[in-house]
Amino acid sequence: MTAPWIAGFVALWVGFLALAVILLGLLRRMSPILERAEAQLGVHGGKASFGGAPVASAVAPFQLVDATGQTVLSRESVEEPTLLLFVAPGCQPCEQILGGLDGVGERYEGVPLHVVVEEEEGAVEAPPGVSLLYERGHAASAAFQTIVTPHAFVVDHGGLVLDQRIPGSADDLRQMALRQRGGGESTDGHTPHTHPHSIEPAEGR
Repeated sequence: MTAPWIAGFVALWVGFLALAVILLGLLRRMSPILERAEAQLGVHGGKASFGGAPVASAVAPFQLVDATGQTVLSRESVEEPTLLLFVAPGCQPCEQILGGLDGVGERYEGVPLHVVVEEEEGAVEAPPGVSLLYERGHAASAAFQTIVTPHAFVVDHGGLVLDQRIPGSADDLRQMALRQRGGGESTDGHTPHTHPHSIEPAEGR
């Protein structure tokens, strides 16, 4: 085998190896999304909607814990409209929104705010004073029917969804919070409900 053939053979293998590294990197980045999809399919018996729980629907039971593993928030413990922001490590839009929450604290325009991340996916830096909670096995993401980040929801007593959207900035979260104070319309065109007691979770949740 001549030198040009050897050089071409080596170059071909180097190209294959580089392609394999790139594909592995893409698979690692997609893994959290696939896990969330799998969690949703498992919770909903293979039938899932990934656009987020609809406004005026009641989500399935969920639990969110703090860094010590103590349950801080669940569907049953929500007592007032509460803003949940689902984020993930390495999500640049999430990082930009979190940066815009600096100085907000535990409430955004008077509405309780919690940043939610999957416990096993890694660390996320929330601004000082902003509540950072963890879901386990993407169970909360499945309850809220989402596999994307960032994704924000306003949930009320009994798990009633008052508003939801994929925010592009911290100001989008602010507008969601202000709608709860002012009784404005949600992003879906529905007027936020404040009396969830007549709403029942959909069958199968």
